[in-house]
Amino acid sequence: MTTPDLAARIRRLEDRDAIRELVGRYGYVIDNRDIDGLADLFTVDGVLQSQDGIMNSQGRAAVVEMYKGRFAALGPTFHFTHDHAIT
Repeated sequence: MTTPDLAARIRRLEDRDAIRELVGRYGYVIDNRDIDGLADLFTVDGVLQSQDGIMNSQGRAAVVEMYKGRFAALGPTFHFTHDHAIT
């Protein structure tokens, strides 16, 4: 079995940490209705799809517009992140 070099191992740890941080930032910007922060969470070609299909947007601009509609329809939200399984 080949062991990845140190640089690859560090990169993997940094990538995993970035994913955890993204999850935390998501809850914060959604709960604060931070549209600019929300846009920063997604790539230009990002896709957001909910399990039930209610939320289904392709592209950063479409995701932001979808959330503007959701914010107008919903009351306050309080996101709490829990365990993460990153593969």
